[in-house]
Amino acid sequence: MYNGYRSNHIALICAYIIFSLSVFNYLIVPSFSVIGIEFNVSEAYVGLASATYLFVTGVSMLFWGLINDKVEQRKKLLLGILLATLISALLTSLVKEFGEFLAYQIIIAFFAGGSYPIVYSILSDVYGLDRRATIFSIIALIGSLGSGAGYAIGLFTGTSNWRLSFSIVAILVFLAFLLTLILKEPIRGESEDELRNILLLGFKYPFKPNLKLYKRFLMNRGNQLLVLEILFQSISWSAFAVWSLYAISKESFSSILIASILLALISSGRIFQPMLAPLVDMLGAKRPFMKCIFAAIMVSIFILSTSLFLILLPPLEIYESDLIRGLAVTIYSIKTKRQLQIALLIGALGIFAESFDQPLREAVLADINVPEIRGSGLALVNLIGLFGRSLGISITGFFAIYLGSLKKAIISSLVLGLLATVIWLIFGLKYAEYINKRREELKTRRNIILSSLRTIKKV
Repeated sequence: MYNGYRSNHIALICAYIIFSLSVFNYLIVPSFSVIGIEFNVSEAYVGLASATYLFVTGVSMLFWGLINDKVEQRKKLLLGILLATLISALLTSLVKEFGEFLAYQIIIAFFAGGSYPIVYSILSDVYGLDRRATIFSIIALIGSLGSGAGYAIGLFTGTSNWRLSFSIVAILVFLAFLLTLILKEPIRGESEDELRNILLLGFKYPFKPNLKLYKRFLMNRGNQLLVLEILFQSISWSAFAVWSLYAISKESFSSILIASILLALISSGRIFQPMLAPLVDMLGAKRPFMKCIFAAIMVSIFILSTSLFLILLPPLEIYESDLIRGLAVTIYSIKTKRQLQIALLIGALGIFAESFDQPLREAVLADINVPEIRGSGLALVNLIGLFGRSLGISITGFFAIYLGSLKKAIISSLVLGLLATVIWLIFGLKYAEYINKRREELKTRRNIILSSLRTIKKV
């Protein structure tokens, strides 16, 4: 098993890979108008390129997840993905037509989307059941920081020279490529107690996914519950994440810039999440059901807190479009308006609570499935999440038309997330049983590996 230094070495490299590729997520968002003017197309078409990028990223995860589970050298996959992304980013900075720009966005998305299931698979083989929530919490936070960094790069360089922003990100990806060259890839299944001893003796984990195993994955009740959980959680999260910017701007009487600043402030609650994750791992190791109870509580807090945030947010009447002046006026408003302070604190609590859902889901998904299907399993679950986000955006739009208020529409969609709370509790009742089934299966595989050795010796 990896000692602390070696496991942290792997985790740091994987975290930086996720950071560098997450930068692409919102890199062009601040540059919609500039790119549109240069290529003589509507901003809507540039926005479509951004939406296409996010969609292709989600879909490509399934392709790369399947490839990841079938190969032994996952490090080589990462190197290929990073090199292709690096070349595509550099070529994007040289395009002359919008069609070329869109094509390279799709290519970058296809390769960048492959990084997460591979990193997830690698880290699942480094960290065991008692540490997975912590490491996936950190990776989720790093991914969010990468997306934020991409938006910042686009804001400060892309508004005047969007090509420069792609060159800057290409440098970040090149550094990720260099770091991956020194990555010490773990043996598949090494983090499992049932396999660790024989794998460290030099035995290989010979099992590969097949149609029978995929069918078992789909028929597994625990996996089915996690699919339903991410579906309903994604509906509620996308409703808030996408529509709250416009709801605040329209119904609290502020510019888009001011609404963005307020949402950035409450999003800071996410950075405190990794501090509590080790406690969740500790509780879950002793009593697995407690991990699921905690997840259900966090989802409930997210729904309640973000709903209260929208309800309590007072009229602002701030229409600044200049960033510096907007920050100054917003800070003054926070200092002088008690209700705004309370709303922001409650909103930050909601984002803090929501940030636990993804890492806890990813941790328990690894806990109940065998090593050779974790990459594709994660990709499939996340693909359902992508569908849930699209559904949440559409449902909220429908509610807005029917209710005549974006805030009421968002809150209505948030309430659907309570079904995710119920699902977490149902999953928790059988969580320990799912873990034990996976352990028994790994013991059987261990015996198969040892019996193959005895057969070779007899021959």
